[in-house]
Amino acid sequence: MMETAWLGLAGLAGVTISLLMGLWVQHVRERPVYERPSIMIRPGFWWIWMSARGILFLIGGFLLARASLAAAGLLALALIGAWSWKRHWEAAATGDG
Repeated sequence: MMETAWLGLAGLAGVTISLLMGLWVQHVRERPVYERPSIMIRPGFWWIWMSARGILFLIGGFLLARASLAAAGLLALALIGAWSWKRHWEAAATGDG
């Protein structure tokens, strides 16, 4: 039982870190170019950054599913809901929907 709890927490942490990495990049991209970290100019940075985000998300989801399918399903529904809400507001802001 204790091992399952640790797997679930590790999985949730992986997914959370991945999402926070994405939010940080979005926040930094909204700054003026001269205020962004200079490493963001390099293509190698983006390759490593996006790979790390994807791997963290996939491993986190796998660990969470191993610990509890119900928790993983609930997280998946919450993420789908957040994604669709974001798309709705983006479409409303641009006048597409």
